[in-house]
Amino acid sequence: MSFRTVATIIIGILIVLYPFIVFIGFHTLPIKWLYLLLICLFAIRAVFSSKQKNQRHISKKIFVFASLGGLAFSLSGLMFENIFFVKFYPVIISLLFFIVFATSLTQKENVIYQFAKKTSSKELPHFVVSYTKKVTISWCLFFLSNGLISLYTTMFSSMKVWMLYNGFIAYFAIATMITAELIIRFFVKRKYKNDSL
Repeated sequence: MSFRTVATIIIGILIVLYPFIVFIGFHTLPIKWLYLLLICLFAIRAVFSSKQKNQRHISKKIFVFASLGGLAFSLSGLMFENIFFVKFYPVIISLLFFIVFATSLTQKENVIYQFAKKTSSKELPHFVVSYTKKVTISWCLFFLSNGLISLYTTMFSSMKVWMLYNGFIAYFAIATMITAELIIRFFVKRKYKNDSL
């Protein structure tokens, strides 16, 4: 395993733990050191994301923009010495995913369909088009709702509530969405398989 791969995994884990890093850092570190730590984290993430081999891969665009957004808010926080800016990062993530999923609905192939086509070794059956469109719409609604709740915790809630939602509840909600989609997909596949018999 190369150094870049290991570093990418470590940075990815740190990004996932972002709410905890901010919460713990806010209570244990001088505010400037916290911002400098976050600036370094997002700068490295932006560089690594921009060097992904697949230049058109959708995840690359999301990670690059998310890293640049996190970097911009961290720099703003350092400049104004206000934790308010750093709390915006989860909102940025939800907004980016919402934009990517929503705009893909206007294209010939939505995000979920592109992913299904990339991971499937066989030609996709006809029902996948309408099914993936519905799944994409569901994720759009999810990211919009999650972003609004995250924005509320950023604007009006305490650090503890902000960390609890963005560090626990949001991830649990994502896992629930994925699990529900996998279960629904199983029954949809079985339905169309039986109909074709």
